[in-house]
Amino acid sequence: MKKLILAGMFLFMFASLVLAYPSSSKVISDVKGDYKGEAIAVKVTGTAWETSWSESVSQLQPPDEARIWVVVTHPKAKDGSYVVSEGSAVYYRPAGSSKDNWSFREFYLHKTEVKGAAAISPEQLLAIGITCLKSSPMALNSAAYNIKKIYSVKLAEPSGYKRISADQMEFNLTVVYARGSSGDLIKEERKVNVMAVKQNGVWGNKYCIPSGNPNEISRQIMGRAAVEAMPNLEDNGFDAIYGAEGTSSSPQLPDAAGIQKALVATLISNEKSFEDILKVPASQVFYEKESLVCKKEGIAVLKAQNNEDGSISVPVQIRYKFYDPTQFEREIPVVYYRMVYYVTQTYNLVVKPAASQGYTIVSSERVGEPLEGFKSPAPAKIVTFHDAFVKAGKAN
Repeated sequence: MKKLILAGMFLFMFASLVLAYPSSSKVISDVKGDYKGEAIAVKVTGTAWETSWSESVSQLQPPDEARIWVVVTHPKAKDGSYVVSEGSAVYYRPAGSSKDNWSFREFYLHKTEVKGAAAISPEQLLAIGITCLKSSPMALNSAAYNIKKIYSVKLAEPSGYKRISADQMEFNLTVVYARGSSGDLIKEERKVNVMAVKQNGVWGNKYCIPSGNPNEISRQIMGRAAVEAMPNLEDNGFDAIYGAEGTSSSPQLPDAAGIQKALVATLISNEKSFEDILKVPASQVFYEKESLVCKKEGIAVLKAQNNEDGSISVPVQIRYKFYDPTQFEREIPVVYYRMVYYVTQTYNLVVKPAASQGYTIVSSERVGEPLEGFKSPAPAKIVTFHDAFVKAGKAN
């Protein structure tokens, strides 16, 4: 048995040694023929390697397929660029045939590289990408009317493109935008893949499609009516909603942190300013930690509007603890309590830019009905903002 195995191994080694592969001249001729007359230069750069075995007789048969590494250089284009393709010339040999009976099957392309081409500037790429987004609104979301704002469009990679051929390239954009969903305004970031083609020496977009899922950055509760009233990509077009500063028809977006700081400072400055903004008596608003809240997320800078006098109108949400000493509710039979209500109210603030990138609050107007949150019985001792203003000498 051992002698049979050794004999088999000897036959296998012998068959491999005497196996002859196609000559370099034949490989070059076959690959040129595969390109159907294109004036290419072909160079055989690697030895053959065997990839499969005949199954018709036994594992001792020589391989029936071989691949030979080849580099193909294509003619130069008008701009001086040319394509270098690397791949393998694939040959097959019918099982049981003579050792040199190879037939050419195909040139299998592994990779291409464009050389000698002038670099494409980031500005060119960005212009191509924006043009593509304008013509393909669904590249960001399948429902383009949900896209309410496009903050920024940037190249995903600084040097950012891959030449596929002399006349084709692709690159990725990173787009930050806001979409409406059930009364929320959701700020997202997502990548968009752009395929560009060159026609008559000029690069232009072919298509752009979303790449991967979007990443949520922030979420702002505005209410369905407010979200639906905003301009959108489908009806108003790309230019109307693009850019942090907006176009000539878009408002300059104020700074949420700056407005928050100005709002808090004005609210606690004195009782009159407090009541002018909230439109609620200071004697009915609790004075304690977290009883009056204005978060940056509640400042809807996307809805800001420029006014002719240089001021800016911006919706703001303020939450406070409201107490009405005249209202009682029954919690258990025969027992009534004064109640404390957690209220969220939307206001339309008019602000003006001030020194040091700050703002001055000009006026406030309540928008819609307040949204009531949870409620609880009022404590026995109540301190209101009116009490705090009296103590500080800032009461009406």
